[in-house]
Amino acid sequence: MDPTQIIKQANERIRGLEETTKIQEQRIKELEVDTKRLESNLHRAQETERSLSWERSKIIVQRDDLAVQLDLAVKQWTEKDCHIQGLEQQMSYLQRSISYMQAQSSDGANAQNAIRQLVSQLEKAKLIEHPLQADARWSEEDLDSLMKNIQGMEDKSQADQAQLKNAKEKQAKAELQLVTERTQSQKRVDKIEEAEAMLEEKEALEQELQQRIKSEDDLRKQLEDSADQLEISSSYWRSQDRELQKRLDSVIQEVKKHRQGVYVEQLKDQLQESNQNIGYIKRHRAWLTETLHERDATIEELESTIADFEASEGKYEEHVQLLQQRIKATRHIDLAELRKGSLDRVLTLFDEVSGMLSAIDSEDQSHLDDAIESIQSFLQGAMVEARSILERAGSIATRLCSHAEKMTLIVSKVKSQQEIKAALAGLEISKEVFQRMVDQIFPAGAGAVGSEETR
Repeated sequence: MDPTQIIKQANERIRGLEETTKIQEQRIKELEVDTKRLESNLHRAQETERSLSWERSKIIVQRDDLAVQLDLAVKQWTEKDCHIQGLEQQMSYLQRSISYMQAQSSDGANAQNAIRQLVSQLEKAKLIEHPLQADARWSEEDLDSLMKNIQGMEDKSQADQAQLKNAKEKQAKAELQLVTERTQSQKRVDKIEEAEAMLEEKEALEQELQQRIKSEDDLRKQLEDSADQLEISSSYWRSQDRELQKRLDSVIQEVKKHRQGVYVEQLKDQLQESNQNIGYIKRHRAWLTETLHERDATIEELESTIADFEASEGKYEEHVQLLQQRIKATRHIDLAELRKGSLDRVLTLFDEVSGMLSAIDSEDQSHLDDAIESIQSFLQGAMVEARSILERAGSIATRLCSHAEKMTLIVSKVKSQQEIKAALAGLEISKEVFQRMVDQIFPAGAGAVGSEETR
């Protein structure tokens, strides 16, 4: 891989790591802010926990006290209720007895019996402690006193009933208060449980925060190690780049010197070839002059022959027409066309070889060798063709043969894609040189190659 690309990739990785480091530092700052917020929430949660714990203890104590008081009050109210029910039964019985005594008061003997029975029943009911003797007679004062006692017991029973009613109301209020206290206590317990859940969540967040801090520390350490390694690698590749640049400069200088020498040699070869072509052109021009003289002589001979035929009786009219056509064709023989075809063949040869080179796949060595061999075979055929028209085209065919040999030499050196590019550049230069030579030898406007008249 090119050291410049490696250094570029290393610099891109360094920039990427720096951006990652900035992002991680920003995340660390955010985590620090979250940590402070969690610590504040933790402090408030601890204060709330202590307050709720004290409230819960207080509520438990109050609940226990109320439960004990309620149990005691229920027990007392139950006893009083039973006692009051007994008193109510006794008072009902006394009232019936008194009504009976009043009904029997007209008869003294019956009244006394009724009183004795009532006293006996009161004694059994333990409503009186020291009753009179059973055979004693009851005076009006005794009866009044007994009636007062009975009325007092009745009043006491009513007072006990009122007290029982008040106690029941207090019991209902106490039960309602107990329910309210229990509801509030349950709410406080729910709050305590919610606070405990918040504490558990806080502990989980603290653990996660610690893990994140540890991960950030590990990542920061890895980034620092990577930065150090990249710095070492960057220094190494920079030194390698400087060394390779020096070597590249020296190679470029050597290539320049070599190319200058090769170019000088090519100029010498072209100069020698031009001198040879000039001599051959002179010889070819003499040959063309001689050929023209011969053509003129042939035309004169044919014209005389035609005159002889015309002097005859038209016996050979058809033959005369054929001779006229031959003369016409001979007169229109244009050697420039022959030269133009040969030159076009050379230029076409350049294009064909360039196209073959461009189509070569240098990655496949077997295909490359086959393509080079095919091009060389094609150029050999072009040289054979050039030699075959040497007698007809003269110096043009010589140039065609010479440039085909040069292209064969260039193509024989092709072994890779880089050398294919160099061969194409060499062919392009050679083609331009050949075109300039043709333009110098056959200038435009004089019936030369490329003019509209010649075409």
